[in-house]
Amino acid sequence: MVLLTGESGTGKELAARAIHALSARKAQPFFAINCSAIPETLLESELFGHVKGAFIEAIRDKIGVLQAADGGTVFLDEIGDTSPLLQLKLLRVWHEGEIRLVGDDRAIKINVCLITATNRHVQSLMAEGTLREDFYYRIHVFQITLSPLRERRVVIPLLVNHFMEDNAKVFNREVHEIAQDALPRLQEYGWPGNARELKNSMEHAFVIVTGNYITPWNLPPEIQRPSSKKPSFSISSTSSLDQLKKLAFARPWTKLMATKSKRPNFWA
Repeated sequence: MVLLTGESGTGKELAARAIHALSARKAQPFFAINCSAIPETLLESELFGHVKGAFIEAIRDKIGVLQAADGGTVFLDEIGDTSPLLQLKLLRVWHEGEIRLVGDDRAIKINVCLITATNRHVQSLMAEGTLREDFYYRIHVFQITLSPLRERRVVIPLLVNHFMEDNAKVFNREVHEIAQDALPRLQEYGWPGNARELKNSMEHAFVIVTGNYITPWNLPPEIQRPSSKKPSFSISSTSSLDQLKKLAFARPWTKLMATKSKRPNFWA
């Protein structure tokens, strides 16, 4: 059992997929369920499956995620949003290694690895009675806490590079570089939305970029604020309009982290 904790957007599902990919179950199915996105009345059916007639909407038999993932891994995100009753039913799955479809008393043996995650403080959830204590100790065999992006800024260049390569394929754009003036803004921004916000910011840049590299002006407005670091060029009050245009548009184009390689060198 692995419990992933951390703020929203820190990449808990990516971590769960990595755990699965590095495990002996990597060739078997992986299913991810966001428990807070599915109504409680439907979540049990989604996990355990149901037989026809179990409830009004059950017009046919349905195999649940736990059965479909037999031999593989199930990732339950926002596990703290599940009801104590559903937590009890999941406990029985782990203890007995079997499930029962909604509306059916027959037991079905399963073998799955369960990874859970929450962005809330688990001790507070237990104090509130939202999280069963026995359930917590069952899922808390091994806990991994994912730090917010503001505490691991060293990985920002790597993530930027990864998102640029992904977006280049998605948008079919030959954009593989980022201007040197843009990277400090990304590294100094607070990222309240963590890696998810960074991913969305790079998508924003790809939507409006007109050249073949990202500039500060392609970033979302809240990130465009000048860096506290020494700027790569200066503008005097006596500069002419033409000079300002050259500084604002020509100079950043020449100061790139990588000018020939499609993959930028962020440490140049």
